[in-house]
Amino acid sequence: MPSERSVTVCVIALKHGQQADIAPDALRKAVTSSLPFGVYGPAPDDWSPFADGKSILSYVKDAGYEAVSRTSLVRDWTDGAHVSEEIKKADLLLIDPLFLARSDLRSDVFARLDATIHASERAFCLARHRGIPAEIYEQMDTLCRAKLPSCLNWYSKGSDDSEFRVEDVERLEVALRRLLRCLLRRRDESPHPGNLAASQAILSALGAQFTGGNIPVFGSRQ
Repeated sequence: MPSERSVTVCVIALKHGQQADIAPDALRKAVTSSLPFGVYGPAPDDWSPFADGKSILSYVKDAGYEAVSRTSLVRDWTDGAHVSEEIKKADLLLIDPLFLARSDLRSDVFARLDATIHASERAFCLARHRGIPAEIYEQMDTLCRAKLPSCLNWYSKGSDDSEFRVEDVERLEVALRRLLRCLLRRRDESPHPGNLAASQAILSALGAQFTGGNIPVFGSRQ
């Protein structure tokens, strides 16, 4: 059973071999020639962006939280409705900027992703790779702003639920702790549906009626 410090996470990252789908060609060649071996694995959850070689999900655990992965539930990135539905069920999105460079996905896939993250206010973190030359960073920033314009506009306005340009382990750890604290605070401030239903059942047994909204009324209303 998930603990109170558990968070559902979706990793949006390349898998091993998908580097070949990066576009444009100049970016693909620069990235593939500079990325160390082992950055990507058989699944997106295996993504290890930094020099310590740890998977991206392990940093959530290091921050003191239990990461419950929902990554594998996003089965078809060509189905926009399916992607949106699954994305909205995750507390936190960990995004590989190079995923946004996939040439095998239509532009509307990224537009739908951007709109879903922004509209549902999903917490997200974009982490850069180890070993990427400085001159490539500017291209990656441009790519992110083109594919996720609403999200990064939200970030630029000081959102507590987002982080951009995470370049090393130290900054990722700081960003995750802040994002996860914010998530738990929002969770505490929102009444749990199960608790609400249980409370209503108890009050109903005591003779309360719910005539409008969730406000109990005892006795008849004249």
